[in-house]
Amino acid sequence: MLDDRYWRNRHWTNTQIKRVPSEYFKDHCLATFITDHAGVFVRHLVGLDNMAWSTDFPHHGNDWPYSRRTIEQLFVGVPDEERCKIVCENAARFWRL
Repeated sequence: MLDDRYWRNRHWTNTQIKRVPSEYFKDHCLATFITDHAGVFVRHLVGLDNMAWSTDFPHHGNDWPYSRRTIEQLFVGVPDEERCKIVCENAARFWRL
């Protein structure tokens, strides 16, 4: 949607960027979620490299001490390689851990 708005409005807003907004998102953003079955379902639309599961610990909305159970429920039917990216690898890469 952001790319669409960019193309429709770039002239009158005098927006001068070298790439479309989705490319900047792909290269610089990581979308996180706590419990989002729909988000997991559309993970290929978001991009497997641009999303990460979050527990939000130590805030009151976190899943601890049931984080593993939450992950198991969220990622039913998701291949292990994709699950590992979303649960571990993407955050480690993004924050250089």
